[in-house]
Amino acid sequence: MEEQKILIVEDDLSILDLYKRELGQLGYKVFTASTGGAGLTIAKQELPDLILLDIMMPGMDGFSFIHNLRDNAELASIKVIVITNLGTTDLFMEEGKKLGVKKYLIKYKTSLQELVQSVNQVLKNKEA
Repeated sequence: MEEQKILIVEDDLSILDLYKRELGQLGYKVFTASTGGAGLTIAKQELPDLILLDIMMPGMDGFSFIHNLRDNAELASIKVIVITNLGTTDLFMEEGKKLGVKKYLIKYKTSLQELVQSVNQVLKNKEA
């Protein structure tokens, strides 16, 4: 079976590195971008199975990123997990649901183990 590809779009480089290292050790092929624009370019090149996406980023925010993703026929079906410190307000979660976000995780409340569990669930189509 071909290894699954994950793209991490996160402007906090220490978090980006931590997630990349952990997911890479589990056998995923991991790509990273620290801006939404770079993330879209990599998504077009690599067609990842899953994108871990921060919302608050300079330039293009996460919601704009998802809109761009969904507007591109080749990228529209890529699964997205939002991982952010942006509040869990219903408004943001509702917006995410409308855009097909599979999970909405809050960074400071989510352990690395919980993140890995969410990634595995979404990639195995068992998202809760």
